[in-house]
Amino acid sequence: MSTGYKIHEKDGAHFLTFQVVGWVDLFTRREYRDVVIESFKYCQQHKGLNLFAFVIMSNHILPATPPLPHDSRRVVTKQRK
Repeated sequence: MSTGYKIHEKDGAHFLTFQVVGWVDLFTRREYRDVVIESFKYCQQHKGLNLFAFVIMSNHILPATPPLPHDSRRVVTKQRK
């Protein structure tokens, strides 16, 4: 669901936020944090994900990424399959 935010700076780092629906404190449990970390590792090793850093808070994740390629919609769609 798009909220209308657009990335205008094409060359800088992108700071993203992924929140849990209803802001539920999901990541206070180690097993759920581990799923996120292992998923990031897998995507880095097998899908070309590039992360500068990430922070896992109790109810949201904050990754910092380099700029996506021009055809980022195709890249993101590919990652979801």
